[in-house]
Amino acid sequence: MQTAAAVGSVASAGLQIYGGLQQASAANQAASVNSTLALQRARTARDVAAADAADIAINTRKTLGSTRAAAGASGLLIEDGSPLEALMDNAATGELNRQRRLWAGEQEARGFMVDAYGEQVRGWQGAQKGYAAAAGGAAGLLTGGSKLYGLLNGGGS
Repeated sequence: MQTAAAVGSVASAGLQIYGGLQQASAANQAASVNSTLALQRARTARDVAAADAADIAINTRKTLGSTRAAAGASGLLIEDGSPLEALMDNAATGELNRQRRLWAGEQEARGFMVDAYGEQVRGWQGAQKGYAAAAGGAAGLLTGGSKLYGLLNGGGS
């Protein structure tokens, strides 16, 4: 009876070790996938912001060109005064909008980077729990193995 209990203890400890290692592996794999996805979202946010900023710059240049053409067609001189100030104001506003879009994209990307780091931390924590469970199983394996050895070598009844 004691031998069966000791064998059961050893088997249970082995399963605990296996389960803990599987848990650690699964936590690492899930964290790796989630972290990779968050990093991809960060890259995408930056790429989209850069494309939007380029569109803003193109549209600003088009607006400035149209304004110059309209002023020239009407006979206005743009070299100084109000027409030049309006043109400069439009150019400055366009550049400000372009910079704001880049900034917003970077902030979004940084949020995803924080998510990626959080996923890595969750993976490490999950792995630690799995390794702790495996260590507990190893301790149980040693204890059960010792009892079994004692029973098989005449140390118990």
